[in-house]
Amino acid sequence: MSPVQERTPVAEITPFILQTIARISIPPRDPSEVRPTDSLERDLNVDSLGFIELVIEIENTFGMQFEDDYVFVQAHPSVQALIDYVAEVRASVGHPS
Repeated sequence: MSPVQERTPVAEITPFILQTIARISIPPRDPSEVRPTDSLERDLNVDSLGFIELVIEIENTFGMQFEDDYVFVQAHPSVQALIDYVAEVRASVGHPS
């Protein structure tokens, strides 16, 4: 496990994802403007390249790997769906959320 993974508490999944989405959204916005019900594509204009950047940051930060079917922005209809997916994967590999 990398030092970043060891220092990142699971409780920080939501703020980390909100901050990262805010940064990669088009146009970038304040994290307080990102709501769990927002669509990554429609509301936040996250494109496929931005989503891949988000996936890589999540994987590196939380020590997990997205399943092949979930590396596409279309697999996550909302910000909350993405947060739930990350928490579920972490829980399944022994990282309680």
